[in-house]
Amino acid sequence: MDGFEGLITKLIEDLTGYSFCLATSGYQGGRDISSSGLNSNSIAVECKRYAATNLNVRDLQGGLTQSVENIPDLDLWVLVTSRNVPSQVNEALRQQANREGIVYFAISADNSSPSSLELLCANSINTVSNFLGIPDSEPNHQTYLRNISERNDFREKINQLRDQFSSPLVGYKNWKTEQNKKFENYLKSENESRIEFGQTLNVSDQRINFVRRSEAFQELDSWIKNWPEFPAQKVFLGEEGCGKTWCVASWLSEKIRTESDFPPVIFLSSERVSSDVPIELFQAILTQKTKNSIAASTKETGKVVLIDG
Repeated sequence: MDGFEGLITKLIEDLTGYSFCLATSGYQGGRDISSSGLNSNSIAVECKRYAATNLNVRDLQGGLTQSVENIPDLDLWVLVTSRNVPSQVNEALRQQANREGIVYFAISADNSSPSSLELLCANSINTVSNFLGIPDSEPNHQTYLRNISERNDFREKINQLRDQFSSPLVGYKNWKTEQNKKFENYLKSENESRIEFGQTLNVSDQRINFVRRSEAFQELDSWIKNWPEFPAQKVFLGEEGCGKTWCVASWLSEKIRTESDFPPVIFLSSERVSSDVPIELFQAILTQKTKNSIAASTKETGKVVLIDG
């Protein structure tokens, strides 16, 4: 382990079960630690080991901004510090995180008893002992941390701390991957597609010989490419039964398979549209699909709902 940052990396891995990478020295892009692994939550952790030095809110805000710029799909920014985070600093960082569309919280030597930093250490006593290099003959720190871990409310508090890393607002990438995987599976089954979409839409079924509509695909490619700069609705017109829905569904299936950064797809029949206000529609759909209350604010501009009908 490499200093305070190395210790925190291991403690957070013990707490969450996630894998994290420790940044090298030099320019770190606003984070000392970041989550790693395909389709993992995108988490950046900034570590500050101070004794008496005050936390500089402008420096911390700059670090948060750098993280957002360097990690475009960032979900969560965590500040871990060896001293208390003043309420003014905490609120300033929370407001900035809200504006950036990400989640923020701090683990620190705060005023609670035990503090969130003490809880993190008490959850991994052996890890702390190994880091400090203190022999078993001098177990004072172990006794102190064990007393915390034996409190009646310890398990509840450590679960609350762990839950902050898996808030319903965290894990956009995980949700996107799962959502698109489900959509792909629906397109492979005649029965499943009928249940989900109210019609047969098994365009990815190996038994189906779908004829690719090259001109329509090119139109859709151009539309999605220009979406960030020119967000606009795309409407396919034609006689009933001419293959409009199958064409769009097939194009989506191809994009999901070939582009790892393609946005999540929410494909609805007109009968399932509950609102004509896009953000309200998103919120209702996400709440239903994740069975959690999802905040309406979001930073991604490339999310598209396709409505058939």
